Amino acid sequence: MQTPPLPLPPRPPRQKDWFDRNLLWLIPAIILFGILALCGFGFMLLGLFKSSDAYQGALTRIQTSPTAIEALGSPITDNLLFTGSIHLNNSAGHADLQIGVKGNRSKGTAYVIADRSRGQWHFTQIIVVLHDSDQRIDLSDPEKPKLDQPLER
Repeated sequence: MQTPPLPLPPRPPRQKDWFDRNLLWLIPAIILFGILALCGFGFMLLGLFKSSDAYQGALTRIQTSPTAIEALGSPITDNLLFTGSIHLNNSAGHADLQIGVKGNRSKGTAYVIADRSRGQWHFTQIIVVLHDSDQRIDLSDPEKPKLDQPLER
């Protein structure tokens, strides 16, 4: 008589591959990387806008205006965020910006409209509205800045 064959030894348990072993930290790491990439992209765009000639020219005109320095205080700096748009087409362009500005006395918002022709920005409107008194400082004409009365509400 024949003896029955011996049973096969049990299979060793399947070893987990790298993906299975690291899944718990891999998914949060991918999500965190995506969030950081979006934030980095946003700050890069913010830096591009803030380094534009239109933005820098308007901010320089505000920072060097004696009327703005008297109203806002010195030094005048910009806030982190701003709104607006800059459109460029070769050597022509248009900018419509709202820049938050602050000094050691007051804060305000600068409303800037500028056009670019032949590579040069020409500011058609730079008006700083102070937050605490609603006074308007018109810096559109660099020779004659005007301090207007508070806005009517």
